[in-house]
Amino acid sequence: MSESQNDVGTIQVLLERFNKFRLPRLLAISRRVDAGEKLSDVDIQFMKMVLEESRQVEPIAAHHPEYQSLVKQAISLSDEITRNALENEQGP
Repeated sequence: MSESQNDVGTIQVLLERFNKFRLPRLLAISRRVDAGEKLSDVDIQFMKMVLEESRQVEPIAAHHPEYQSLVKQAISLSDEITRNALENEQGP
């Protein structure tokens, strides 16, 4: 099996996992943080896992430009959640 075929299989699995599990949870965390809540320890661990996965996917996405935007958006959403959560921790 070629590297490209391996990449496609890996991308399909990662996209399915992201769409079914990661993105819905990120959006739920984002809504809570936007409402002024703080991140729980479980949320923080989840955010770390998503960022680590995103960074692991970057080399694959480098060979498949059609997925680069999605990876960047996932990282951007995580960064936004982190910034808002930090503001919530610091208070008014």
